[in-house]
Amino acid sequence: MNAVTKRILCASLAVSVLTAGQGWAASLEEERDSYDAQVEDLGRQSDELAGKINSLSEQKRVLDEEANAAIATHKERRAELNKTLERLEENEEKLAVTEREYDRKSAALGKRVRDIYINGQISYIDVLFGAKDFLRFSHAHGSSEACHQAGL
Repeated sequence: MNAVTKRILCASLAVSVLTAGQGWAASLEEERDSYDAQVEDLGRQSDELAGKINSLSEQKRVLDEEANAAIATHKERRAELNKTLERLEENEEKLAVTEREYDRKSAALGKRVRDIYINGQISYIDVLFGAKDFLRFSHAHGSSEACHQAGL
């Protein structure tokens, strides 16, 4: 090959390399611009998601506070209910004792009224001499006085 041909070949090779390099550089620049656009888009999406996360975090915080307040109120009401149930149970026990005492006294009073009806009015002397001991006397005295006040 002669020198002129070599030079032409070298020149055409240099031109094709330079042209290919410019095309290649242009395509790399386009890719970089595309990546930059994607980065900006992803940045916007990230900001939107961060805003949503912050909003949801605030909503969760508010709900947690409301839940804690509701739980505290529930515990207070539960404690009040437990105290009320305890008082109810105590009162039911007292009522049962009082009802038994009432039934016993009512039966004793019924017997005394029946005895008065059968035997007539009881005088204080009958009560004094009819008592076997002082306790029975005081009990009988109180009952006969109650009957006397009631007009029996």
